[in-house]
Amino acid sequence: MAVAVDLATDENATASITRVPGDATPSNRAEYITWAKQYSQALFNQAPNYERAIQAGKDPRHLWFALRNWIRRNISVIWELALREG
Repeated sequence: MAVAVDLATDENATASITRVPGDATPSNRAEYITWAKQYSQALFNQAPNYERAIQAGKDPRHLWFALRNWIRRNISVIWELALREG
């Protein structure tokens, strides 16, 4: 089955949607959320460890992206330190 949006879960394993068409009505969005809830419930019924893995990965993911963003903002400082040490 093809759908017009990406069915996903957030970092708490709560059903969500992404890539929603710009012309989606509130009714469409409600339907998409229903699909996401039904999909994630069926998935988690078959693979309960997957739900727990999503929830457990929230903190490491947050730290990973925070570090990545810090590095991007401070790349000149990092290069300066590396050149001093090298």
